[in-house]
Amino acid sequence: MNAIIKNRDLVLSKVMTMQEAEETLKKLKVIYPNARIVETDEPVKKKVEIDVVPEEVEDVGCVGGGCSL
Repeated sequence: MNAIIKNRDLVLSKVMTMQEAEETLKKLKVIYPNARIVETDEPVKKKVEIDVVPEEVEDVGCVGGGCSL
């Protein structure tokens, strides 16, 4: 079963597994003592992963945008 964490009517978390919700709730209890876990039928959304290799830009020592790469 999936769950979200709520503080009264305010949703504090995204949809996550019950185990993740229990771990997160322990951390949030310091700030939100009334927070609770609410079960939901919504699916857990996958994290967006970017698998792009960053482009390396050669540093040519230009300051202030006076030259172009």
